[in-house]
Amino acid sequence: RSPTLISSQPITITAASEFARLGASTPLRAEKLNPVCSLKSVRRALRPQDSDINLGSVERDVVPPSDAEVRASNSQQSSTAIGTQIYEMRLRYKFSIEGEEGKEIPVRPSFPSLFNQLYDSPLDSQLWALEDGNSQILGYGGAIHHANPVSLKKGEYTLTLLLRHPDRYVLEQMKDIPCELSLSLSDPLVCNVYDQLDKAS
Repeated sequence: RSPTLISSQPITITAASEFARLGASTPLRAEKLNPVCSLKSVRRALRPQDSDINLGSVERDVVPPSDAEVRASNSQQSSTAIGTQIYEMRLRYKFSIEGEEGKEIPVRPSFPSLFNQLYDSPLDSQLWALEDGNSQILGYGGAIHHANPVSLKKGEYTLTLLLRHPDRYVLEQMKDIPCELSLSLSDPLVCNVYDQLDKAS
């Protein structure tokens, strides 16, 4: 009969393992399985090629002082505390898209080490922007939700990640954050499926 079981989690085969394992169970009755697997995307990991850390805007990028800091400042008859200045770091990732001229490939950037963090994030904010060789912005996103894939033609591209934090040292420790690109395949690659691990390895 037609297949009725679809995995809700994507199957990932890394370059080192060369295979992935999938388990299935039928608690109510015996079933016959005829699994079929195909790869629909390829993931590439990028390291930033350069970075810079600067103070943010004096008018905009300042965390206001707390009530306790304001009272302490007034009691000491000193000038009112202006708050904590925010630092911002920009990481730039460069990559190229190969293929036929005029053919577009859907690409979705993400940062797994920072993804899906909001209140427990160590950073003030995290945003990325993707631009082509002419500095035209093609897409942007954050670290809370997956952005929609951006269709890219053959060429050179730059992805810039903006991170902000009051402590410069914290940003210094994040200068090597990897970026993951998910590139959709125009034609899925069919994979062999085995019932025993030794046959796949």
